[in-house]
Amino acid sequence: MQNVGLSQSLSLSQQLSPQMQYSLRILQAQILELQSLVQKEINENPLLEDERLSETPSEDPSEEPPEPQLSPDYSWREYFSQSIPTKSFSSTANAESTDRHQQFLDAQSTETTLTEHLLRQLLIATPPPPIRKAAEEIIWNLDENGFLHVSLYDIAQSTKTDYETVQKALELVQSFEPAGVAARDLSESLALQLQRYHPNSKLEIQIVTHHLEALARRHYNEIARALNVSRKRVIQASKLIQKLNPHPASNYAPTPRFNIIYPEIEIEKINDQWVVTLLEDELPKIRINTTYKDLLAAQAHNPEIKEYLKEKLRSGQFLIKAIKLRQDTLRRIAERILHHQKAFFEKGPDHLAPLTMNQIAQELNIHETTVSRSIANKALRCPHGVFPLRHFFSTAVKTKTGESLANTTAKEIVAEIIKNEDPQNPLSDQEIYEKLSERGLVLARRTIAKYRKELGILPSHLRKQVA
Repeated sequence: MQNVGLSQSLSLSQQLSPQMQYSLRILQAQILELQSLVQKEINENPLLEDERLSETPSEDPSEEPPEPQLSPDYSWREYFSQSIPTKSFSSTANAESTDRHQQFLDAQSTETTLTEHLLRQLLIATPPPPIRKAAEEIIWNLDENGFLHVSLYDIAQSTKTDYETVQKALELVQSFEPAGVAARDLSESLALQLQRYHPNSKLEIQIVTHHLEALARRHYNEIARALNVSRKRVIQASKLIQKLNPHPASNYAPTPRFNIIYPEIEIEKINDQWVVTLLEDELPKIRINTTYKDLLAAQAHNPEIKEYLKEKLRSGQFLIKAIKLRQDTLRRIAERILHHQKAFFEKGPDHLAPLTMNQIAQELNIHETTVSRSIANKALRCPHGVFPLRHFFSTAVKTKTGESLANTTAKEIVAEIIKNEDPQNPLSDQEIYEKLSERGLVLARRTIAKYRKELGILPSHLRKQVA
């Protein structure tokens, strides 16, 4: 007979607090998105203001503002009444400040991001904590098209959960809107959309799962033979597949102004020394709003108002610190990129060295996902142009001489070879392999095919131009 009973167990687990989640969001935000996030906070927190819109002169920037103590009460009261006497304020001043806030908010209206949309659905789903934590990590690691390129094993490691839990978290996120989100590749995304909107489309699911490349080449007969159906039926299926969205995040992309690349870092040579500079002209400059602070301090005898002010002060200080941490992390990563990629900046894009995020993470004693979030959607400016930060991270490809070459550079060489080919006699992957070998670069043909696909270049028989 099986014994049935209750038992207790004690275990330690690490969970991200809402503040930490918000801090990570600030870390990952592109500069224009950060502007919008900060303005939302300014609108919701009367103790915050943008120095650029304030008529009150800012304090001496060379002096670090004192860190207010929230206890004892005397220190808190002192902080909230350290400027102008409250009797000098009027409802007019209050209204003018509110109007300035609203004008800035109206100028900064934005669309909902994919991350925000998915996190809201996760909040409604209320999964168990381990699944929620893994799902959050998955959402934060989606690229701009809504695809997941981080392995589930890495997610399990970073969240300290088991693989099965991460798999359940992935299935949960993939059940959210938009359909096809959090797929590992295009085939999986299309299959998820078919399962959601056309659950009886078994043939279409088989095609996108196993014959997507043949479908792209319009090899209908090949697919028909493999699946034992008629060519007409394959063509019919292809019409349904063409209606699917290859970019699940397209409806949640940032507004057009967010698509403008604003480099946040500049690397330039000054007096024979390469220097990293953060371009902070577009960075929100926020501070504690003394107008609201002193006006509301007069009512500090009210416990509810007092607690409200304390909470808003804590929230404002946290936001200011989070932005400073973001900038500090970005600067440190840029300095390590300069250290490893000095040949790139000295000699040009052809001299990109292999570099991984894990290398930078170990050198800075931070997690690899922190590096990934820090460089997301950010760019730097240098004498050779503007480059996404991700451009400087790539794995190594060995040459015949034993030297290491960045796979990004190898991919560019493949693109160059194809660009210079005879359009009427395009090079096959084997011929590209031979030309690479002549340059001392040995790549497998499957790697060449992979690079070609990533570059959006068709196979040779589809590139051929008839005279």
